[in-house]
Amino acid sequence: MSALPQWIEDRLARAPAIHPSQRRLIEVLIESDRPVLSVEQLRERTDPDATESAVRNRLEDLEELGVFGAESYADSVTVYYIDEPDSGSSDPSSACCPSTAANPLDGLSARDFFAFREPDAIRTLVLAGYQLSLVLLTAGIVLSVLGVDGVVDTGNDLGTAAVSLFALCLLIHATERIVRRRRSGR
Repeated sequence: MSALPQWIEDRLARAPAIHPSQRRLIEVLIESDRPVLSVEQLRERTDPDATESAVRNRLEDLEELGVFGAESYADSVTVYYIDEPDSGSSDPSSACCPSTAANPLDGLSARDFFAFREPDAIRTLVLAGYQLSLVLLTAGIVLSVLGVDGVVDTGNDLGTAAVSLFALCLLIHATERIVRRRRSGR
């Protein structure tokens, strides 16, 4: 076990009892290469046999002590971070991590993707794939009704799908940039 910062030891001293697994949760988050971790990620790194609700209860106790902070995002994802003593900021999470760090894709490497180590990031990618497939399906139906042949044909169905998806992504990206510029008044 590594030594915890003094301010954390002071806060833990106020608690009637600290379970060893709570101390381990703190150590894992301090030693992590990422400033925030979800309940699932913390469970996997501390005690894979524990239930998520047990880990969540321990995290909530640490949050009440002021050791951890938590931010909740869409899809019921809550991330936890070390709630370091604030340096004049009114937002306790800003001392540790910007809100963009909670994006599950921020820390996803190709190795983690192929090893399925970051389930939140993989779910985000799958959801994006579902949404893009729905857009392509809708575009295909509209083009069929209008009597327009496929825009791209590689002679290979998988290749055609990949090129179509890539073209759709470029179109969506360009449209988003144009809309953003118009909204900002440029």
